[in-house]
Amino acid sequence: MMLRHLSLLLILFAVPHMTTHAQAPDFVMLTFEVSGGDATVTLNGFPVLQGAGSGGAPVNLHLTPGTNHLEVQFAPENGAGDAALHLALNAAGGGDVSSGDDAGGLAEVTLTEATEGHTQTFEVPASWADKFTAGTLYAELPVLDDADALKTTALHLVTLLRDGAYDEAAALSRPRLAAFIASMSQPGMPDNVDDFVPLLAQQLDLFMQGGDLPAMDASDIVLVSWADGRIWEVQNTNGEALLTMHSSDGSQSLPLYLAEVDGAIQVIR
Repeated sequence: MMLRHLSLLLILFAVPHMTTHAQAPDFVMLTFEVSGGDATVTLNGFPVLQGAGSGGAPVNLHLTPGTNHLEVQFAPENGAGDAALHLALNAAGGGDVSSGDDAGGLAEVTLTEATEGHTQTFEVPASWADKFTAGTLYAELPVLDDADALKTTALHLVTLLRDGAYDEAAALSRPRLAAFIASMSQPGMPDNVDDFVPLLAQQLDLFMQGGDLPAMDASDIVLVSWADGRIWEVQNTNGEALLTMHSSDGSQSLPLYLAEVDGAIQVIR
């Protein structure tokens, strides 16, 4: 299972408890169980789940006040008679549950057959606007169709990481960090991007200790469009995240998404 929205910075805080308090929740959690097939789930056009398995993670970064769109594709394996998908979005941690039921439910989907583009809309209360702003920022990004510029930025990031220039690499993620702070911050965590950049640099340093990131050129890059061309996922030719390293102990990867922010291509997730 690949949870595409997870950040290295998620290790900085604990998973929240469920609550029914009358204020914006700390998190909205996606919980899922997918068996006998593979699923692709997007939230407002951004992939939050791909593959099979079970678990849960916060999706604050992809929500916006007002109407939100959840789209699910489910492809059962041939002969898998017990194929099933179940997922739910629930408020967690200090949250207002006026959106639906006593568990803070925002959306729920159950599928047992092959499905192309099952779409469900749900509302995020306007009273949650201060907490859930990153999704609005994503929706306002311009469409980007310059493949050469996208690849150039990705290769520049690879070069910085291979050279150990982690502070400079982390600085390319300032929009990502700004969105993280807006939607995921908790008491005791830094509340501005400048304080978060060195923390991300430390995490990138640890990541790079896990193997050898190979040298590459533009022919090694595959670009995948999300959110109607506003956000681009960067993969290698094996369909893995571009920042994937293999070692005798296995492999580790860091998903990479680029977008145009303030006139420059930067790391958005």
